[in-house]
Amino acid sequence: MEPEIAARAFDPFFTTKGPGKGTGLGLSQVFGIARRAGGSARIESQVGIGTTVHLFLRCTEIDFRVVTNGGSKFYPVEPARMTILIVDDDPGVRQLLVNMTSALGHTPTVAVDGARGLVAVEQSQPDLVMVDFAMPGMNGAEFAKRLRDRHPRIPIVFVTGYADTGMIESVLDERALILRKPFRSSELRTILADAMRARP
Repeated sequence: MEPEIAARAFDPFFTTKGPGKGTGLGLSQVFGIARRAGGSARIESQVGIGTTVHLFLRCTEIDFRVVTNGGSKFYPVEPARMTILIVDDDPGVRQLLVNMTSALGHTPTVAVDGARGLVAVEQSQPDLVMVDFAMPGMNGAEFAKRLRDRHPRIPIVFVTGYADTGMIESVLDERALILRKPFRSSELRTILADAMRARP
């Protein structure tokens, strides 16, 4: 692979295949599984020679480093396991988030809209909620306000595109955490940890 392709091979949705021929989720799930086991993954590739994917699994109780394009970050060996409610009207996005959060060791549940999401919160008492912003009926900001009125200690992470970022920031306070699409497994893991650390 070319260096610029190898650098993005673990990114969700990234693929060199034509439209309809690949989802770009295979290697991102490999990376997520390795991370769930407390390890990591790395690609070595040379054009015309071949590609090797290395999986690194921990053998001692130490912290490990994940190297990304933005530099190196250290994460705890054993991240906290959470029950995460995913509220999104798009079935494809819901399934992606289920797969990615499961790969990180969490237990996901889903709701297809804000109204059902509020009911699910009362029934399951999740540790954290991930919600889309642009949803019919009740948008993510309205959902977040109602959720905070009832359960102010449950962290909320908005999963949305750049187009909605300004509107989210205009209607919510500084506690709003935004995960912008498209995102990597490492970015998801970081924002989940940040949300739990910022829990009131």
